[in-house]
Amino acid sequence: MRSVHLGIKYPYKCRPLLSIISLDNIKIQQGFIDALKSAKLEDDDLDPDVLFRLRNPVQEILDVDPDTQLSIENYVGLDNASEKSYDNIRSNIMRRFP
Repeated sequence: MRSVHLGIKYPYKCRPLLSIISLDNIKIQQGFIDALKSAKLEDDDLDPDVLFRLRNPVQEILDVDPDTQLSIENYVGLDNASEKSYDNIRSNIMRRFP
């Protein structure tokens, strides 16, 4: 099934997106992209120690306890999942390890 917008046929699933897209939204998004492209650490008022640590990250293998390792792996594994999925996993773990 297709939806027609400005004489162009779109798949039906695109219809909700068409209602929120506007030139202002595109301008804001482009401004954000441009800001990211030109961002520099020096542009922020970061503490010199923080700047040093960002530029010189730890090079050795960290000793991470199994619980922290599990949390990191779950977090990374949920990178494209919904917030609900994250909340479900968190609840399960909190129930298991109160």
